[in-house]
Amino acid sequence: MPTRRFALAAVMALAAAPAFAQAQRTPPPMFSDADAAAVRTLIDRYFTAFSVKDYATFAQVFTAPYLMAGREGLATIPTVEGVVERYKAIRVPLENADYSASQVVEMRLTPLSGRMAMANVHWRRLKKDGSLLNEGAEVLLTAKAGGQWKMTGVIPEDLRQFKAGG
Repeated sequence: MPTRRFALAAVMALAAAPAFAQAQRTPPPMFSDADAAAVRTLIDRYFTAFSVKDYATFAQVFTAPYLMAGREGLATIPTVEGVVERYKAIRVPLENADYSASQVVEMRLTPLSGRMAMANVHWRRLKKDGSLLNEGAEVLLTAKAGGQWKMTGVIPEDLRQFKAGG
């Protein structure tokens, strides 16, 4: 199952990269320590903006088309506004669950090229009293365009692979 998820992640990342055809003709740039730091900062901004319902900042972390895998299959969301609306639909109901914040527990970053990376993230949602609401894992696909890293897609991940140390 992890191999299938990795293959799906790779296919989604390639489909989401607007400069992929050009990258095939020129040698890809190296994925640097600065790129790794920028991707980590991007993921942190995503979780912070989600937590505090800062949808203006939240929209800045995405690029479209955005690929979203889930129980219903694979969806391509053509606009950043559409992506924000999808995440609002996830965030708004959390108010009724005494939600306070989301946090990254662990992040495993895998460069795919100098312009693309996958962030495999174990996250937790906390209640206002600090107790655990729920937790999960997902692979966040990122791409660099115009000098900025943006999220290009998301794939659910099995939380057990973090718990098992995998």
